[in-house]
Amino acid sequence: MQSLLSDTEEFMNPFIDAMQQEGYYQLKPACYSSNMVNPNDPTCTPGSPFVSKVAHNVMADDKNFKNPNIKLINYDQFHRASTVIPVHHPVINGSCSLDSESCLIETYTITENYYVKNNDFVKLDRFQCAAWNMRSKLKSRQSLRIASGEKDADFHKYDEIGNRCAEINQVALDWALKAADSQTRSRYEKHGQKLVMVDDRNTINGGLWIIDWMTYKENSDKTQM
Repeated sequence: MQSLLSDTEEFMNPFIDAMQQEGYYQLKPACYSSNMVNPNDPTCTPGSPFVSKVAHNVMADDKNFKNPNIKLINYDQFHRASTVIPVHHPVINGSCSLDSESCLIETYTITENYYVKNNDFVKLDRFQCAAWNMRSKLKSRQSLRIASGEKDADFHKYDEIGNRCAEINQVALDWALKAADSQTRSRYEKHGQKLVMVDDRNTINGGLWIIDWMTYKENSDKTQM
């Protein structure tokens, strides 16, 4: 019996950890306060821990700040992504210089988890635990670099070219593969449909991504998506 319990724990722990990192709404509902900063309420989740601790740091590429003494701390907040006037938008509090001996940049980002609405709770033939996508409003890499003291940070270099979204999604996939137990990871590598990140898509308007979200497309032999 103990062996079965241990096997179950090893198998299920990555699922639970992933739900917690996402801020899965079925663990605790999103706070969705009208205020910018959600309340410290044990009955709801203020924001996504993954966006707070990982995604915005990847956006900033803070490991390569020109001044290594600068630290970025983010507090993600769950709000509807479609609310834009007058709220809610990402915020940077504070700025640093390239010669700062110690400096903290505090940021707030906005995330809305979107879940498929046709989950089958009866036969369980079609059911997804994870969010179909996480609509996150982040500050640009250029603006984060300027706050870090890099006043001549170039928008074209840091944001107009490159694949920031794909980079963040790849970090999430790498985390999942590392967290999975060895048998599950081996089964995915041998038989699974591989998730492959592609180049980001540009839109003609900065807010169109809210309704034109991330897409999933299989290749011809269905070995990749």
